[in-house]
Amino acid sequence: MQTNVTFTIYERDCTRKDGLYGYRVGISPDGSRSLAACLPPDLFEVFKCTAAITPDCFNMFTEQYTELLSIGGFSESSPQGAGAERSVSRMTLRQLLLTGLEHAVKFDKVFTHYTLNSDGTVTANFKDGTQAVGDVLVGADGTNSPVRKQYLPHAILRETGLYGATAKLPLIEETRKLLTPKVLRGVNMFMAPHGDSCILHVMEFPWDHNGNLKNNVGGNDQELIKEWPGLNFDNTRDYIMLGFGSHGRRLPNNYMSLDGPSLHALLLDRTSSWHPDLRKLFELSEPNTCFPLNIRTTERLQPWESSPVTLIGDAIHTMTPGLGVGANTALLDAQILAAALVSSAGKDLSVVTAVAKYEQQMHTYAWDRVEKSLERFNADDAIYKPGLRGGLALMLMRVGMRVVNSLPPIKRKMAAAMTAERGEPKESSLLVACFGAIVNLNAAAASVLEVDLVFPRNETYAPITWFPVVFAFQNAERARLLNPHISYTIRNWDDMLGNNGASFSHDLRLANWSSHDPYFVYNYFHDVFAKEGRLSRDMIRNSSSWSVLFTIENSGPEIDLVAVTDNKTCPAELGVAINVTDTTMTVPFGVDWSGGDTCAVVASPTPTPTADPCRVKIDSVVVASMSASLAATLCKGINPPANCTKDDESVAQQLVVAGVSSVGISSTDRPLITYGQSGQATIGLYIGQGLLNQGLSESALKMFQDNLANLTVSTPSLAMQLCGPNYDSTHIFGIMATSNGTFNPIQDAIKNWANATCLSFSGSTNFSGQAMFTTPLLHTNHTTNLTVLVEELHTRAEGECRTVQVDAGNGCAELATKCGISPADFTKVNPRSDFCSTLKPNQHVCCSAGDLPDFKPKPNEDGSCNLTRQDLEDFNGNTWGWNGCDHLFKGTIICLSKGTPPFPSPIANSVCGPQYPGPKPPADGSDIADLNPCPLNACCNIWGQCGITKDFCADTNTGAPGTAEPGTHGCIFNCDLDVVKGDGTGAIKIAYFQGYGLSRECLFQDASQVDTSQYTHIHFAFGTLTTSYDVDVGDALSSYQFGEFKRISGAKRILSLGGWDFSTMPAT
Repeated sequence: MQTNVTFTIYERDCTRKDGLYGYRVGISPDGSRSLAACLPPDLFEVFKCTAAITPDCFNMFTEQYTELLSIGGFSESSPQGAGAERSVSRMTLRQLLLTGLEHAVKFDKVFTHYTLNSDGTVTANFKDGTQAVGDVLVGADGTNSPVRKQYLPHAILRETGLYGATAKLPLIEETRKLLTPKVLRGVNMFMAPHGDSCILHVMEFPWDHNGNLKNNVGGNDQELIKEWPGLNFDNTRDYIMLGFGSHGRRLPNNYMSLDGPSLHALLLDRTSSWHPDLRKLFELSEPNTCFPLNIRTTERLQPWESSPVTLIGDAIHTMTPGLGVGANTALLDAQILAAALVSSAGKDLSVVTAVAKYEQQMHTYAWDRVEKSLERFNADDAIYKPGLRGGLALMLMRVGMRVVNSLPPIKRKMAAAMTAERGEPKESSLLVACFGAIVNLNAAAASVLEVDLVFPRNETYAPITWFPVVFAFQNAERARLLNPHISYTIRNWDDMLGNNGASFSHDLRLANWSSHDPYFVYNYFHDVFAKEGRLSRDMIRNSSSWSVLFTIENSGPEIDLVAVTDNKTCPAELGVAINVTDTTMTVPFGVDWSGGDTCAVVASPTPTPTADPCRVKIDSVVVASMSASLAATLCKGINPPANCTKDDESVAQQLVVAGVSSVGISSTDRPLITYGQSGQATIGLYIGQGLLNQGLSESALKMFQDNLANLTVSTPSLAMQLCGPNYDSTHIFGIMATSNGTFNPIQDAIKNWANATCLSFSGSTNFSGQAMFTTPLLHTNHTTNLTVLVEELHTRAEGECRTVQVDAGNGCAELATKCGISPADFTKVNPRSDFCSTLKPNQHVCCSAGDLPDFKPKPNEDGSCNLTRQDLEDFNGNTWGWNGCDHLFKGTIICLSKGTPPFPSPIANSVCGPQYPGPKPPADGSDIADLNPCPLNACCNIWGQCGITKDFCADTNTGAPGTAEPGTHGCIFNCDLDVVKGDGTGAIKIAYFQGYGLSRECLFQDASQVDTSQYTHIHFAFGTLTTSYDVDVGDALSSYQFGEFKRISGAKRILSLGGWDFSTMPAT
């Protein structure tokens, strides 16, 4: 250390050579800068020239040595700079850090406990009975730190479920031949099935296997290395490092206790099917260099009261290798702590003040790195899942990498972004960036989490034995940061104080938010809604009451979740929208928060975006899954229903798990179509709306399931259908199952049935059963049924004809049968010559004399609009954002009838104008363009953004308000570009303060020393922007100076963004 602070290091290893075999550490630019700040200049030069050759590319391969992705260009920055990327041997780094400290290091000292003394000092106690007294105790004793266990007993060290193993072999002629040139100069990852992986590093040093300097080492470096005493203790020679990773479920229970030879044998077994060259490397690795790794992580801690005891590195914040920043974070800890101790000593402040200063800064970066490392190296990742899901995830990852590998522009951008963020080590962050590019090709960038009540709504329903309550989380991944909890009570509106209600809470701490989007949360209530009444469903929303009133009546419609979410009646008050950021904060002391020590920060400005529950759609697959879940729960209960099946893994029983047996409630104006899958069994079901679903559930489906195991089938597909030449799509029933996990033949079959086409079978068996029609079969002779049908047809106004709708496969003859009239009479009431040749599904046709009713939407009672193309053009001449039918924007609200123009829908990221989330239409009819004006009277464009250039101030409207010509962004408020000039306010005097000055060897100045009376404005030099456009004020020393700069007064303080390097370097 460059300091006069007296210190002693107590090592538990017996000698300087013990403990490490020389495996690789990636020192990032930040890590190099920390070392430069802590080491004497000549020793830092030794560090640079003893580092291994820096990798210049990142490579991804399959376990068969097939290239998936290769990105080059990472060694272009000069390795002579303090902030370069470097690969070093752990043993070499150990010897380097011990150089010059021989007098201050005591070996074979095993720490047991410490004691805080009354005079403010601390005593460290060791296993050999000796003690040491000092002003401060720094625990740098790793993941299993006994200092941490005594000091912070509540700290949690968590298992991730992932394990690793390392192996090492010499880089000699034999092993070099097994590596391609690209592998020799790269950081290399190999991805195998089941989540197994391998990382391979080639480490080449300035000295050969005999310890002699190589001929290509420069003269100055030769002198530095020869004079460096650490070389006498360093056993590092050119080598290949192998790292193996796997999920714990694939490893023996005694994995962590395996010795080197046993672990070596296990690695050979796990890589037996890998490429021969890669497998050979594991064979040639030295068994005594193999040791197991348990990948663990610490959980975020709330700040504690500082004392003469503190911790750095893994002792306080163990992290996974997901980001590869563990060692570099430890170096940053050491740099900040050393600077704080030196500063306090110079100012005659207590060591506790220095410790507090370090710990305060450490909390700002360490825990974010811990959590991001866990996110990027986590046993919950899909590639570690067993069976089909894990295999599919691996396949998708490999396909994505190959796509990126074939697109040089994308690779160059990735390389530039990775180089720009070289505050982190290469291999892990590059790997994560590649994964992110693959996984997020279609991912939404929105940060708004929306929680919606999908069912029930303010409507009337028929009584039902099992009543569902359903919530949906949109952009569900954001919920992980909020730890949501839903609680609600359902009570009788007419007896609010009675005991005839029901309550429920959803504890979602273990929810797998990444499994589906939207993510549905639901519960079924038994018998609470089996009789008539008005009920209120009350819940807490943003700490305020939120109620939904719905009614149960015998005359109400049956519950159909698909139909409920298919309409547009879903007011925003049924949902909550929260703009969640990636930033977290420590929960204040005394605040009750079940999510742990941290919570997510909600983005400003407020109010948050308006919820849009209409985006949530429940399809038949979701309904089937919910039904299957209910059935499974009931069948596991004390009194299971009689129709529960035995727990059997046959395909026939898997159909029950898929949920196809739980149909019975369906729409009456559309067919029931549902899909399911369990294991390798996939199934599809089609029931026309002219059939009674419940009857089929009890007959055809049961027959299909009961006979499935007895049929002799030579193909992977099996189907059953109720279909014939005279059947239209409304009267067809079909079910098809496959045993090979594919949906393609099932989808084709359902298309045929929906188009009134029967499947043709190469072999078949007939079964007899009951199927009840709710509408008559076409071409039937049962006239009594036709009479019933006629009585139930459309209730019409005077002068209108009664109607039916065309189904797939219907011609005029079938429609005449539907109407209950003869074909000749049908032609009379539909006289157009081409009528029968132009029929389309869902078209209305006449069954009697009169005019066809007008099925267009009518204006609402308040006169607001509620249709040909010209109708739309005529209705929307004054509609906000109407650019004509050729340029419709997603989410635009338009008129479908005559009436006043509607209020436009919000734009989530807008900051001005009527589409800023939250405002309501002005009651006085004033111009809505004036709503939410920009600060400082800036211009507002059609996208709700503020500015003062032509992109914001040039009004190019095309007629309707809120529009702009193609290629422009228009203007809706305070438009024009005329400049208003004013008088000056007098002379100013500007100074620049060099925030990076403490990194010099001399001429230091603290920001607090600036005489502000001499200047009107002081600029802090310099701030920069990160790749995500966040402001960065430099390393730890510069950040400290910026904090001091913010405290000075007497002049305007300005952060100056830029500097020569940032303004001119290609990377920025």
